[in-house]
Amino acid sequence: MFQSIFGNLLADNQKDSVAKNAVARTVQAERGEKLWVSIKKDEDYSRLWEVYGVASLSADKRKVFVADEVTKKIWEVPAEETLNFDPCHDQDCDDLTRLNYLHEASLLNSLQKRYIKDNIYTYFGDTLLSINPYFNVEGLYDGYFPADKPHVFSVAKNAYEVLKKKKRSQSIVINGDSGEKYSTTFSSFIVLCFRCWKN
Repeated sequence: MFQSIFGNLLADNQKDSVAKNAVARTVQAERGEKLWVSIKKDEDYSRLWEVYGVASLSADKRKVFVADEVTKKIWEVPAEETLNFDPCHDQDCDDLTRLNYLHEASLLNSLQKRYIKDNIYTYFGDTLLSINPYFNVEGLYDGYFPADKPHVFSVAKNAYEVLKKKKRSQSIVINGDSGEKYSTTFSSFIVLCFRCWKN
């Protein structure tokens, strides 16, 4: 699901960036460090990523031997099938621009961690990403919501505050993939509800 949602976002130069990041990382990697490893490729070129420890490197450092901590199995992986790992990838990050080594694996992993906790909104700098939960998240649009947390209300509130204080026109662009008409319409409705409530 996450692969299909954000495939277009990362597809333009994904192959080049994966290869460059991987080679740079494996050259610096040491035994016991971790890497993101591509464990599957679908027909649409989406990948699934898992974190594995580095067991050893080939002589030219273009291949890495990774180990599964559970099965103790060790296998060889080409550098272009790996991405850099950072400990912050294990944390709940509500703004993806704060991640070290922002790439497909870290982005999808962070969004999935938040999605599992019913946190469907995540910032990407000034952009708010939303993932359709396909069910009603209790309390998501009820009552007070902190302005510094990712939420469609936060976007509406920030635009309203700038409009009020600086007397400058504001625009909120709501966009979605094909087939997401309900989600974009609903987001527009939520923003209008917030504005009416403020007035």
